[in-house]
Amino acid sequence: QQQQQQQQAEEPVYTASDLVTRAEKLIAECQEDLARQFLERACTLEPTNADALALLGELLLVHFGELETAAQVLRAAIEANPDSGSEKYMNLGQAVGGEEGLLAFRRGAELLSVEFQANNNDAAVRRALCSAHCCVAELYMTDLCFADDAEQQCGEALQRALAVEPESAEALQLAASYHISCQKPEQALELLQRSYASWSAQMDAAMAAEAADLLSDADLLALPSVERRLDAARLFMELQQPATCVEIGERLVAETDDIVELWALLARAHAQQSEWNDAFECIENAERLSRRVLDPDEELSAEIA
Repeated sequence: QQQQQQQQAEEPVYTASDLVTRAEKLIAECQEDLARQFLERACTLEPTNADALALLGELLLVHFGELETAAQVLRAAIEANPDSGSEKYMNLGQAVGGEEGLLAFRRGAELLSVEFQANNNDAAVRRALCSAHCCVAELYMTDLCFADDAEQQCGEALQRALAVEPESAEALQLAASYHISCQKPEQALELLQRSYASWSAQMDAAMAAEAADLLSDADLLALPSVERRLDAARLFMELQQPATCVEIGERLVAETDDIVELWALLARAHAQQSEWNDAFECIENAERLSRRVLDPDEELSAEIA
């Protein structure tokens, strides 16, 4: 028993902060399951440790997709430290949407505004603040679209986003979608083309940097997601620009060829340009993929047709 007590005394004692630091390294190493265990242990040791709660909430949201659990953890993180850390507010907004999400996004934007006023040369803060305003705008285009002042609130949020970062590809693309919904296709196309020119150049630079082994993590994070590029292709198609839709779609297919909607969209774009062989090939790919990953779906067949 004395030997057991001595052994226990020699074992290292980890604080919640130590566990958070270790979890951050594990996340960077793509060991999310183990990181979750460390963070859950940290939250057990210190139930009001805001850093542990915020990081656990983000991990549950982004990696595990456990929206309800993530929201509970993020609410606890906010209660533990409500006056700093915009990320937990932005993550909560993503997890819950609706009115609670709106309040979270707006509070996140307030905290980022304070940071931005203190140092408006910080590109990361500028980008984050612009994105926060975009989140508010997008919410008024989705969950809160039936609010009486949805169009006005959405437009004002987009104006704030573009005031912070006038050439933001994210804000320009969202503004294009907003103008489509407002029946203003010419303005929408001009905004969408500006957005595409911006992130297309980013993608070209990133490919060159990757080839030279010079692509940093920050550069990688700044690139538009597959979802945003797919949405851009969809918007160009909606604005009767099938050639640009194909241009974006073919680059996406080179990265990931397992998105049924992408093949269906390419089929429509090729067909609109009377490129029938390409259209039929895309239809075949979409149908083959849909049989592999989806149940038979009449809506998909209708979309491809």
